[in-house]
Amino acid sequence: MHAAFGPVFFETFTEQTGIEVDVKSLSREQIKGIFSGRYSNWKELGGVVRAAKVYPYVISFITRAAVYNEGDLKVLDVDGISPDSPDYNYFQSFSFVTKGKPQG
Repeated sequence: MHAAFGPVFFETFTEQTGIEVDVKSLSREQIKGIFSGRYSNWKELGGVVRAAKVYPYVISFITRAAVYNEGDLKVLDVDGISPDSPDYNYFQSFSFVTKGKPQG
């Protein structure tokens, strides 16, 4: 027998911050810069003077469904594209792996 792989659904993966951050969109390069330590303040990214820290609770990636359950989180656009847009390219797939071909 061999394993069978099948995607079940896809979940949007979002860039989120605390609601107090006044930046609405980041480019992919800016996101890389935050996580690499190149940027340390939101002012460098078009916001007001405030430390831009990676985890905990300041900036991270999270699924869209998880953000809906947290009232103190804000979802950012990436490269000016909203996570609600069909042109948004960041998602996570969830799959089942079965022993052999699924039946039934």
